Formats: sequence, C-alpha cells, structure tokens
Amino acid sequence: MKLVGIDVGKNSHHFCVMDKETGEFNVTPSSFSNNKEGFDFLINSLKPYSKKSILLGME
Repeated sequence: MKLVGIDVGKNSHHFCVMDKETGEFNVTPSSFSNNKEGFDFLINSLKPYSKKSILLGME
C-alpha cells in the first residue's frame, strides 16, 4: 500500500508518496500549482500506482 499525503494551500499544494510497509518515499515531497497544469502533474505522478494500491489523505 502506498500512502499519498497532500498539504493543501491557497496557491500551491505539496504531496509525497510513501510505502506503508517500509516508510520509504516513492515520490519525494513535491509541489504543484493550484491550476489544471498542477493537478495534471499530480495525476501523472500517481499513474504508476493502481487505484486500489494507494490511500490518499489531505490536510
């Protein structure tokens, strides 16, 4: 299982992907803009993982 954490901000957001079992980062903390291009970046970063293998949390 991969854990996806998203820190929501007004103009930009930050996220990372961590392996639940090992605690290792699969995607190091990254930021994305609060616009279509930013969310496209987030979606593309999560594409390698199946929908059933990730748990997403937002602050």
